[in-house]
Amino acid sequence: MWSENLVCHLCGYFELYHFVKGNSCKFETINQNNFWQLKNSNMTIRRATVLYYLNLIFCLILLNSCAAVKAPSGGPKDTTPPVLIGSEPAQGTTGWSGDKIRLFFSEYMSETGLEKSFSISPKLKEKWTIELQDDVIVIEIPEELESNRTYILTMSRDLKDEHSVSLEKGSQIAFSTGDIIDSGEISGKLYDEEKVSVHLWKWEEDIHRDSIYFSQPEYTADAADDGSFSLQYLSSGRYCILGVGRESVGRSVGSAVFRLGLPISEYLLLNDQDIITNVTMRMKTNEFPLKLTRSDVIDQRWGRLFFNRSVRELPLENLVHIIQDDTLLYTPEIFFDPENENSLIFFVDSLKRDIKTIVKSTLIKNENKIVLDSMRVKTKVPSKTDTTFLKIKKPGKTLILSPDKNGGPPVEIILSRPVEKYRSLFTYTLTKNDTETVRMNVVWDTPMKINIVPENGWEENLIYSLTLNSLDTLRYVSLEDPIYSIKITTKDRLGYGRLKGIIINQQIQQLVIEAVSIENPSDRYPTVVNSDSTFELNTLPSGKYTLLFFEDSDNSEDYSYGEIFPFKRAEWFYFYPDTIDIRANWDYELKEINLGLN
Repeated sequence: MWSENLVCHLCGYFELYHFVKGNSCKFETINQNNFWQLKNSNMTIRRATVLYYLNLIFCLILLNSCAAVKAPSGGPKDTTPPVLIGSEPAQGTTGWSGDKIRLFFSEYMSETGLEKSFSISPKLKEKWTIELQDDVIVIEIPEELESNRTYILTMSRDLKDEHSVSLEKGSQIAFSTGDIIDSGEISGKLYDEEKVSVHLWKWEEDIHRDSIYFSQPEYTADAADDGSFSLQYLSSGRYCILGVGRESVGRSVGSAVFRLGLPISEYLLLNDQDIITNVTMRMKTNEFPLKLTRSDVIDQRWGRLFFNRSVRELPLENLVHIIQDDTLLYTPEIFFDPENENSLIFFVDSLKRDIKTIVKSTLIKNENKIVLDSMRVKTKVPSKTDTTFLKIKKPGKTLILSPDKNGGPPVEIILSRPVEKYRSLFTYTLTKNDTETVRMNVVWDTPMKINIVPENGWEENLIYSLTLNSLDTLRYVSLEDPIYSIKITTKDRLGYGRLKGIIINQQIQQLVIEAVSIENPSDRYPTVVNSDSTFELNTLPSGKYTLLFFEDSDNSEDYSYGEIFPFKRAEWFYFYPDTIDIRANWDYELKEINLGLN
């Protein structure tokens, strides 16, 4: 109704305007007296004209805003994963002859990454095609399929809807060219913080075990965010399984860096209609061998060796040699760089300047696996002596620490260059409460790091002052400002608790439990489970922990992830499902832990 009134008002203004201008108009609703009054008044005409235009603009704006059809703005972002709602042929179809597969989803899908989102097992000889036709994904199979065979179409989590939301987890559908659908299933969980997938091979009798992982997988499946996976519609037989990083799915194992998870058994035996559950694997990065990448000689007496990754696990004895002019051989002192875990520091008596200099790393192997590659890198000894002042790189002028049960932690003094350990660089003074002198132990950890700790340990909630005073005036071993002071504030002493427990149905001879700090996973506290199935961890720092149980088959007290080649199974493991909260001076007891071995 309101729109009709609006049109009438508009028509009335048009009519009035045309009469004023002396034009004819098909509307005849103006009062004649009003018309002659307007005609005899130029002022009234101008006002009517202005009024006409103003109302016309207002009405057009109003009409436009009311009549325009717009999608609502804003609203929550779509985060609902797409779901497969049907297929042609339907899941479980038998007597299938191939040709085309049509997939119907709950949402419009994206073409991005469409090809790599699907795989067909067993592998087809000819290349099949896939395309998005409106809201349907169509897969066309050009070859004739084997008879009496179950074929599995696997969808990975690379498949996304038009809003770039991935499938919640990878899924599979099966069709058979025979009368039955194979119904074997293997499921389990991969333990890793990143996205992971599973590879599966059928291990035929004529195939050597060590070569299987180097061929393309016959079956693949993406794990869900929690690492759970399921491979369905499998025929009976013997299978080999492997966990891989999502970035490597569908590829054979090669020389590149892979995240791999090996099984705890050599194979999985699947009988007709069997379901194998609880297949677990821990992921580990299979890295390149360590390589020396470059050497920087800082002075005639020392320099840095840079590697392609962390060197913290390397044995340092006779690790590198320095060769000058093809005849002079030096075996330098080697120690870890206190500021960079990918580099080492070397320290020698004196290198010669302006001659050919080569640094050579030693080949190190561990059970046929290269740990450190043999490399030769050229380097150059600077032509001038370094005469800059010695510096203290760490700590700064203030330091906060919490006393531990051993009286530490030590204050670590990191120097800017290595110095002979036997050389007296500083006098050291430690005081507390501004006046009381404290006796301390000063230990050279490396030629670049000095550890300092009070003889009787740190007291909590105090303020200490540590002063280092240079003894030498030689710039190379002296601080520019000869006095360096550090204010040390101690907090509450670290608290420790005790964890103890007992395991039921204990069937592993060499069983280790390891408490892993949630706040800092590099902090690990292992202990061997006793022969009576009990265990105790007596000095666990306060905090939250996860518990890992594993079969220590090699007696290393460290978990072994297994090897790809030659194949070596991973050690059995079990993660306790609950978080353990250790509190200071408290006993935490776990009773009747069932590891699921029965």
